[in-house]
Amino acid sequence: MTGSRPEAAQTSPEELIRRAAQGDLAAFARIVRLHNEDMTRVAFVITGDLDSAVGATRAAWSAAWHGLGSRRTPGGLGPWLCSLVATEAVMVAMCNGTPGTAEPAEPGGLADREADGGLSDREADGGLDRALARIDPGDRALLALRHLAGFSIAELTRMNRRSRPPVAVRFERLTAVVGGPHPPGSDAAMIERLVEQRLLAYARVTVRPVDADAAARQARAGEAFDRTRVVSVAVSVVVGALVAGLPYLVQLFHRR
Repeated sequence: MTGSRPEAAQTSPEELIRRAAQGDLAAFARIVRLHNEDMTRVAFVITGDLDSAVGATRAAWSAAWHGLGSRRTPGGLGPWLCSLVATEAVMVAMCNGTPGTAEPAEPGGLADREADGGLSDREADGGLDRALARIDPGDRALLALRHLAGFSIAELTRMNRRSRPPVAVRFERLTAVVGGPHPPGSDAAMIERLVEQRLLAYARVTVRPVDADAAARQARAGEAFDRTRVVSVAVSVVVGALVAGLPYLVQLFHRR
């Protein structure tokens, strides 16, 4: 038909990003369908709780709606979305009081999944559950982004420029903590592969299908709320400054 575009062009990653960045809810909903499950798994490794992971992913979609226009490389969309959800998941984990404790958080974690009969032999890894609980959410985020989202150490270093100790040192320590038993003589690469296998198995939880159209609408509504909040904060700052300066204005007026 004259004037129509090929279907491939309409649904390619480049076209989806372009349309979504221009405010197309249907295109954004398609992106949600493609990436929501992977993002939720990243968040689950960080929070240790599936409900919390779902909430962090929902918040990340609002951030994605606001910042999608800055994304130009389709190949980088998935990792970028995972970095957004990692940020949200770290905040959720900190608010939930799981900044690296001696024991894993029970709700939604390994114990509940085991009771539901939803674990494979590899997933029944209480040692990993306890190891993850002993490190802080920021370190869990490093592991999730490295092994689930495919970030390189160099990319993680660029994301955490001010990290002390440096990311490479932190990651080496984390690999030792969560690596678990390994054959004698294993080199660093072998231990890292073991960590990746354990984390992938741990994150193999059942993620409920998301209502992508509703998620897109909520993301847009979240952006509007953020704009309103910024305006409200700005007005509060101005009013506060005026109130604080009122006594000085009164004194100046009386002196005249």
